[in-house]
Amino acid sequence: MNTGRIWPGGRTLAMSDVKQWAATERPDADSSQEELQREIDDTIYSLRRKKHDLYRQNDSNKTRQRKRRRLTESKKKLRERIMQYNDAAAEKIDIDAACSLSEDVILPWDVQGDVVSLRSKRRLFDQVMLVRRMEEERLIIVKEMTQHCHYLRKALDKLDHLLHFLDEDIKNHSSVVSSAEITEEGYRGLQCCLLHKRHLLQKKLSTVPSTYALLDASSSFTLPLDEGKEEGEEKEEESEEDDTSSDEE
Repeated sequence: MNTGRIWPGGRTLAMSDVKQWAATERPDADSSQEELQREIDDTIYSLRRKKHDLYRQNDSNKTRQRKRRRLTESKKKLRERIMQYNDAAAEKIDIDAACSLSEDVILPWDVQGDVVSLRSKRRLFDQVMLVRRMEEERLIIVKEMTQHCHYLRKALDKLDHLLHFLDEDIKNHSSVVSSAEITEEGYRGLQCCLLHKRHLLQKKLSTVPSTYALLDASSSFTLPLDEGKEEGEEKEEESEEDDTSSDEE
């Protein structure tokens, strides 16, 4: 006796087919629930971040209103997903509590066994990425501070070089510019302006490195400072040698 049901096309569906169908359908149902769990987790996590950044990153009232509307739409989708999950789950989710986005809300799959929840993993991942971004930003800032110090030193060297030629012009009463266009008083005035600018550069160069060193005490920034000190010491030694040679003459 055939207890199977005859379907269109003459195919007979026996009890063994029904059992096989049930056995194969259950994992699909479980996977569907797992997908809903991940989607609910993702949505709650995303909503919490958007709610946290709503007033911190948006100064415009118009922008906040637009983001509030998006939050409302996302909450509506979250509510629908939770209702869909509750229809097939043994342990129900409190819809109002979950939609409140409170950190105290614990979802059913978060308390099952010792498995770390996806939300906790994401929170940890965000912290790790934040530390990495801070380290990258620190390296960029140190590089910019170093470049600034090198720029000030180069500007001071160029100014010293210009003053040296200006002193020679004043001594020799000759210049690229004809005497009809600039007088000796003009040279003296230009020299005063350059000396004042050099004084400001020297003052800035003496304070900027120490200020930067307070911000970052790592070797990556102290190295250029040491180079600057060595350059200054070499210049002082050269000037002392010139003085002693002139005294001997």
